[in-house]
Amino acid sequence: MRGLVAQGRERAAIQRLQAVGDDDREQGFSFLAWAWLDGVDAELGLSVAAARAAGGERAGAQKLSQAVAQGKQVETAARALARLAIPLCPLVKEKLEGPAGAARGAAVAALRFGLDRECLPGVVAVAQDRSAPEPQRVAAAEALGTLDDPEARKTLQGLANDAPPAIRAAALLAGTRPDAGRGAVFRLTALLHEPAPEVRGAASAALLRAGGEAMVSQLFLLHKEKDPRPGEAVAKELGTMKGEASAEMLGKLVHNKGDRRVRLAAARALAVRRDQPARKLLANLADNQDAELRFLGSRELDAQKRLAAASAPEGQAWRVSFAALAAGPGRLAAVDWALAQFPKLDPAARVEIVGAWLAEAKPVEK
Repeated sequence: MRGLVAQGRERAAIQRLQAVGDDDREQGFSFLAWAWLDGVDAELGLSVAAARAAGGERAGAQKLSQAVAQGKQVETAARALARLAIPLCPLVKEKLEGPAGAARGAAVAALRFGLDRECLPGVVAVAQDRSAPEPQRVAAAEALGTLDDPEARKTLQGLANDAPPAIRAAALLAGTRPDAGRGAVFRLTALLHEPAPEVRGAASAALLRAGGEAMVSQLFLLHKEKDPRPGEAVAKELGTMKGEASAEMLGKLVHNKGDRRVRLAAARALAVRRDQPARKLLANLADNQDAELRFLGSRELDAQKRLAAASAPEGQAWRVSFAALAAGPGRLAAVDWALAQFPKLDPAARVEIVGAWLAEAKPVEK
C-alpha cells in the first residue's frame, strides 16, 4: 500500500482496497491515509500535523503550538493540541491579557478547546466586555464551559440572563451540566418560548442535557420551528444520548418537511449513536429520496448497495456526513465513501477526511 502511494499510484491502491474484505478494507484505509500524509505538499503542513495528531502522533506538536501562539489556523491547531493533552493557556496567556483586538480574539478562540484556571480571569474579562466583538464573547462563553469552576459558572449564568442572543445561547449551553437537576430544568423550560431562535435552540438542547430522556416530550414546540437552528442544536445533543425516546425524536426530525439542514443534522446524530433504536431508524433511510440521507443510512445495506450509495456523483461534498459515520458504527460505509470519492477531492479536503478517519481508527504500525 505504502509503495503504491509513494509511486503516485493512488488509484491502484484504492482499487486494491475496494477488492478486499470488509475488515481488511477498514485497516487498509488507515494504511493508505498515513501513506498519503507522508507525501502531501508542504503548504498543507499545519493541517497535516493536525491530522497526524488526530491519529495520536505527537511529532508535529511544536508546529501546532507555534500556530496557536501566533494566532494562525487557531481552530485546527488548538483542537489538535487538545487531543494530545497539551495545555493551551501558556501559548496564549500573554495575548489574552493584552489589548483588545484580533490577537486577543484568537487567544480566546483557542481556549474553547480547553481552559485552565490560569487563563480564567482573562476569558471572564472578554466574556463580560460589552465592547468586544460578539464572536469573541461567544468564544469566551464556550471556553468557560470547558472548565468546572465556580467563577466560570457564575459568569455563564450572568451572560445567559443578560447578553445579546448569540452570547446568551452559547452561555446557556456551555453552563449546563449533564443531569443538572430540577432547578435547571425549570429555568430552561421557561426559555423554550424565547423570541430569538438561537436562544430557543440552546435552551432546548440544554434541557435535554440537564434532564435526559424524560425531557424529550417537553420539546413539542420544536416541530413548529421555521428556523433550522433550534432543530440543529437539538439534533446534536440527541446524538449524545442513547434511549428510545431520544432516538424517536431524531426519527421525527429526520423526516421533517422543513429545512434540509435539520434532516441532515438528525441523520448524522443517528449515525454517531450506537444504540439499537437509533440503528433501526437509520436503516429506514436507505431508500430515502435524498442521496446524502441514503448514504447516512447505508451502513445496514449489503456491500454492493452500500458502495452504490457511497459512490453517488454528488457525494464528494458529503465530508461532514462521512465524519459522522466514521465516528460511529458505520465505518464500513465511511470507508466505502472515502475510497470512491478520494480521487475527486482536493488536497485540503483529503487532509480533512483523513484526520476524521484517524481520530477514530485503531493504531497501525506505520
